Amino acid sequence: MTARGVDPRVARTRATVLRSTLELLATSGPAGMSLTRLAADAGVSRQTIYTHWRTPTQLIAEAILEGFEGGYPEAAPTIAETLRRWLTSLRDANTEPTRAVAIVTLAAHAFHDHTSATALQHIVLDRHAALNTVLAPFGVEISIENLAVLNGPVLFSQFFLRQPATDQLIDRIVTQTEPLLTRSTP
Repeated sequence: MTARGVDPRVARTRATVLRSTLELLATSGPAGMSLTRLAADAGVSRQTIYTHWRTPTQLIAEAILEGFEGGYPEAAPTIAETLRRWLTSLRDANTEPTRAVAIVTLAAHAFHDHTSATALQHIVLDRHAALNTVLAPFGVEISIENLAVLNGPVLFSQFFLRQPATDQLIDRIVTQTEPLLTRSTP
């Protein structure tokens, strides 16, 4: 155990399984996502996977949350530039095939599986909180509904049109979304 209480071997194992999850989803799709194959690809036992994640859905959700190394953008000098950085980060994260397949898989399962729906909601709420943290220095916040307005066109372009979200699209979204922000209470 380290001073923080996390065994470095456990941290490495978890990181390996999360990375393998995204890779397996990207190469084999959801139909090829078996825990037996994942365990073999990650070099761990199925029991190791079940020790850390109760369901495959939880595993996919955590892989999505922790799998992107770009992280969230920091606040910029202006609200508009902060939103622009946010959308660029969203676009860039979802151009990684591993993440895109994982998100679409989770969304597809959410229609019929409560655990998947809960995991997807957790991801959305995590991103909502992160954006409001970045916007806090400006004294504004975005509602969950306006987060959909902000993120929706980028996701539509990438997942449905199968086209990159251009910088011009991002600029239009920022122009339309900035007036929707509300002043946060002191």
